[in-house]
Amino acid sequence: MNILMLLGYFRTSSYNGAVGGGEMSNIDLATKLVELGNNVTTITLFSNLENESYYKGVKVYKIKSVSESIPFKVLGWLNYKKTTDSIMSNQKYDVIICGPDTVGLASELSLKYRIKAGCFVRAYENFDNYPSKKIKNKIKLKLKRLLFGDNSLKTLKEMDFILTNSKYMKLFCRNQNLTQKIKVIYPALSFKYIVPVENKVIKNITMVGTGIHKGNFIAEELANIYPEINFNILGCPEHLRKRNDLINLNYIDWCDVINFFRENTDVVIVPSEWEEPFGRVAIEGLACGNITLVSNRGGLPETVANINELIVMSNNIHAWNEKIDDVINNQLKYVNLSNKAQKLLHEYSPERQAIKLQDFLRIKTNIF
Repeated sequence: MNILMLLGYFRTSSYNGAVGGGEMSNIDLATKLVELGNNVTTITLFSNLENESYYKGVKVYKIKSVSESIPFKVLGWLNYKKTTDSIMSNQKYDVIICGPDTVGLASELSLKYRIKAGCFVRAYENFDNYPSKKIKNKIKLKLKRLLFGDNSLKTLKEMDFILTNSKYMKLFCRNQNLTQKIKVIYPALSFKYIVPVENKVIKNITMVGTGIHKGNFIAEELANIYPEINFNILGCPEHLRKRNDLINLNYIDWCDVINFFRENTDVVIVPSEWEEPFGRVAIEGLACGNITLVSNRGGLPETVANINELIVMSNNIHAWNEKIDDVINNQLKYVNLSNKAQKLLHEYSPERQAIKLQDFLRIKTNIF
């Protein structure tokens, strides 16, 4: 198959800055699709690669603006639309896969060139009933819709298929009256090795992320209750750190999460207050050999194989306190449960997800 991916970002492992989980998953899927014998082209706005280069067999077109200022970004977006149309007029593709920002453009090109188009739906960007509260983000969204085309639920309904990152998001899309075929393609996650969960003294409990929606207050309250345990909050830049007198509560900047989980963590908690579409942190916690506990929101329960004992009521410090007590007093039970959940990690391998995606696309395009 000749597959065209319209992605806002395509930054590889050599990029020095932060890269989102969805972006990493897109790159892993694209490269694995190439290994399976497909031709994959991506057209992107932001990449650390040179324009018209190859990355592990993936052809990359980078539409570059000369400045990060808003006027030049607008010109970049306009150029993206024009260039994409030009590339498609000269090359034949069998299917388009787009990200949340480029749904409108994908819809236009799908009709113009009479090919199937689908969209990755991994969060809530395309749903107006889940808007950002930040004025800056609302203005940015309106600009993108003006330049790329409408990416609202109305246009999403015009897609031939939807690719979600969890069963929870599939159900969410169904509840938004998306009636086309929806396929769950889990984030492609690869680990050099998976560490078995073992019985050990609990000295460090770690969570990742900042903000009320991530449930930081749960870790902060637990640190006060358990002074003998170190509580670590990763991904917390200095300007967001709270002043506290607890010597066992550590705010840590962005770092190598996998290494921190392996070297400095015994229990991973994901106490999110919002409906997480997926739970990459929980998967990483399990892969690194940690007892892993998640809140009962969104797609988080899926990441621990829906094992009830590893799921905790969100926004409830009493429930989290009871759970940590139980982990300390019945640790072997939670070691066994986490090892049970760990057995499903193979489901997230890039190879497995790429094969699932390829087979699904073949059915949609009638190409075998």
